[in-house]
Amino acid sequence: MKREVKFIFLKGDEDMIDHIKCINELKCLYWTKGPKRFAIGDICYLYLTNGGYNQICYKLKVANTSTSRKDEKFWKVPFFPDPDCIKLIPISSMYEGNYLKRADLENIGISRYIQSYKYLDKEQVDYIEQELQK
Repeated sequence: MKREVKFIFLKGDEDMIDHIKCINELKCLYWTKGPKRFAIGDICYLYLTNGGYNQICYKLKVANTSTSRKDEKFWKVPFFPDPDCIKLIPISSMYEGNYLKRADLENIGISRYIQSYKYLDKEQVDYIEQELQK
């Protein structure tokens, strides 16, 4: 039986890690697992706070659900080694539009108070995908 792909909103803090430089140089991003139950093939939308963004900037796909971090040089705070994290690869270039900012996302039920991740429903995914195509 084929598993249904999950769509996940991830919130990354540019004051902690330079996510953009990491993606540009390593062609991937590492994410702490915690209680998350992601599977290979799941789709993540990376919302970046600080650094002047405060919007969704990347669409990524889960490529590995158990790998060690290799992004120490991109950390702006003390590095936290993690031998069992998620590896994400970009499946589109960086979004540079103006329609996936905090207010737009709140209008579709994605609260500004999300700590690090949220599973998205079909309507939220449809809105994000529509905007990414512009």
